[in-house]
Amino acid sequence: HRIRKICRRTQTGKRTRGRTLYCRTAEPEEIAGINAGRLKNCGWILKCFFRRPLKSFRDEVKMNSALKNHATYINNKVDTNGISLSQYISTDNILQNKQGIECATSLPIQGGKVTAFKKGDILLANIRPYLKKIWYAQFDGGCSADVLAIRANAETDSHFLFYALFRDDFFIHAMKGAKGTKMPRGDKAQIMEFKIPVFDLKTQQSIPAVLSALDKKIA
Repeated sequence: HRIRKICRRTQTGKRTRGRTLYCRTAEPEEIAGINAGRLKNCGWILKCFFRRPLKSFRDEVKMNSALKNHATYINNKVDTNGISLSQYISTDNILQNKQGIECATSLPIQGGKVTAFKKGDILLANIRPYLKKIWYAQFDGGCSADVLAIRANAETDSHFLFYALFRDDFFIHAMKGAKGTKMPRGDKAQIMEFKIPVFDLKTQQSIPAVLSALDKKIA
């Protein structure tokens, strides 16, 4: 199992030199015995996800498909009176460099409308994509117009999709279509052309299970 090989290298402090973290056959409990300190020092492992694939991994990924075939933007609205401060997400309280969120300091004007998102949606700040502001929703709530709410379709595991978009390659792609100089904004149509690896649903679900276990070790 490739994940076991990578974990052994991690324990001995050896780098994988950008090899892909391919964890289809691994189980989350396999991560339990890894030294957390070693793994934290090798946090680049997660950044390697789906980059520079090995031949066996390339054979497994039969094709890539545009994001628009796996997800849609959510445009449903909710009244700001219907959400609390802790349920509101804007570009100000999504943290840069993929660090999650913090509580908002204020809500928009009462009586206004914001985009209604649900637990499991992917929220992406669309101003200055290079700041890498992305979050996997842990609750239902509302977000500002400058935050894109992306929802996976029935054939796509939302957690898998989140990790696919978590890659630096995605933000590079978003910046290529961004418009503006001081405050560049991503092009929504161009963002939806980002290529997602195609797997069956069972394989999609196995990948984030292992990556989540690694996240907990690194945290």
